[in-house]
Amino acid sequence: MKLEHLATLFFVVALVHTFLIPVIARVTSTLQKDSVAYKVLHLLSEVELIFAFWALIFLMAWIFREGTEPISQFMVNLNISEPLFILCIVLMASVKPVLQFVKRALVIIAISVAKFLKIPLVICQIAILLTLGPLLGSVITEPAAMTLAGLLLLQMFKDVEIDTKFLYAVLAVLFVNVSIGGALTHFAAPPILMVARIWQWDFLTVFRNLGFACIIAVTVNTAILVVYYKKHILQLRPLNAEPTAIPPWITIGHVVLIALSVFFLHQPKVLILLLILFVGFVQLTRTFQEKLRWKEASFVALFLTGLLVLGTFQRWWLEPVISDLGEKIIFFAAVALTAVVDNAALTYLGAQVPNLSKAAQWALVSGALAGGGLTILANAPNPIGFALLNPLFPLRTLSSAKLFAAAAIPTAVAVVSFIVFGSF
Repeated sequence: MKLEHLATLFFVVALVHTFLIPVIARVTSTLQKDSVAYKVLHLLSEVELIFAFWALIFLMAWIFREGTEPISQFMVNLNISEPLFILCIVLMASVKPVLQFVKRALVIIAISVAKFLKIPLVICQIAILLTLGPLLGSVITEPAAMTLAGLLLLQMFKDVEIDTKFLYAVLAVLFVNVSIGGALTHFAAPPILMVARIWQWDFLTVFRNLGFACIIAVTVNTAILVVYYKKHILQLRPLNAEPTAIPPWITIGHVVLIALSVFFLHQPKVLILLLILFVGFVQLTRTFQEKLRWKEASFVALFLTGLLVLGTFQRWWLEPVISDLGEKIIFFAAVALTAVVDNAALTYLGAQVPNLSKAAQWALVSGALAGGGLTILANAPNPIGFALLNPLFPLRTLSSAKLFAAAAIPTAVAVVSFIVFGSF
């Protein structure tokens, strides 16, 4: 068996594993918590660790086949800037000063809008959080937007009895909106970032071709959720803008570190230096800080690293699929493939196809963005959102089937928006 085929086999096994998580979690709940079986199955039910686990097994099989030299060369050439960037941005965006700043801004805007429109405050907060939050990702990047939105949603859902269907609907809208909401610029959404330099896209080009469609889809998705689940939303806890004693210079310091991380997101050495500076800054100001979210950040970074290792070898079947299709078929194929392949990896592989027409380029990227909420694999920030919100889910596990079903309507809205207002 060729190495590419072996990697694809492990990729499929990992994919099947994600759909079996609810079953594994139920079995785990019947075991003694101090038993070895419980600890092993508990780790295997962590969705963020699945691809890292099977990527590790693949690498071990590769060593068994060919020795250590080929794998050493592969690891040296592997670009880990995206997982490292995710690690940095999740940590930096989830600190108390940044969260309180965004929360206060959200509450102030929501109070003003609620008074003007004469609607309940909690309805207004959810609407703004699920529209402006994802669209903010076009400036602070999608991972940072997902982190902030996830943490604020967690506060609103805290100590509230939640209907599971409603919970999956919120998660689905969050995933889809973040996937398309970061597409107003050429540097914030990973699927665009991976091809912008190759296809010579700039800010105006991206905004002109994708911006209006993205704004329409995000707004419509949120409106549908608010109208359909109004009774459930009214039971949530409104966010309050508590007075803060955090000095402004601390918040500004964190914002500067986030901005520098975004600017140097393709420079791993600089990201490591910024991460060290960030940890030192948090320790210096620890009186105004809370515990850093190392678990969530590291788990998501591991997820992306595993996906990167296995995804590198999927070019052998993705390229022929993309190169032999027309623009509209490419669009719908990208929507479907994004459910099982990270959308940034999909667009990057598409960028390797020679002589791809302009319309096909926009079709590929639009489809990858539209399908970014169908599964936890579809978009790099999705594991961040689930890692933050998983305390709300039964057994802290995600049902891939329920997420897919809940994301069907928001995805359809995004598909229609790109077809009507897009550029292919």
